[in-house]
Amino acid sequence: MLVIGHDGRPILAVEFQGSGHYQSDAPARDAVKKEALRKAGVNYLEVFDSDEPEMIRNKVRSALIRKLAA
Repeated sequence: MLVIGHDGRPILAVEFQGSGHYQSDAPARDAVKKEALRKAGVNYLEVFDSDEPEMIRNKVRSALIRKLAA
């Protein structure tokens, strides 16, 4: 999921890591995504299938607060 700011620019990428995340090529794919997002100035947040809904809300809220405060 990509969170867009009021100006239409992306500010946070949220990726759900389910069971497919543990395939052998996942670390390489994740590294490419993370680097591309870093270069674009977009924060990256991983959400795992074991995360409870309240934990997910808190993770997203914290990431947005950090980004908007920067």
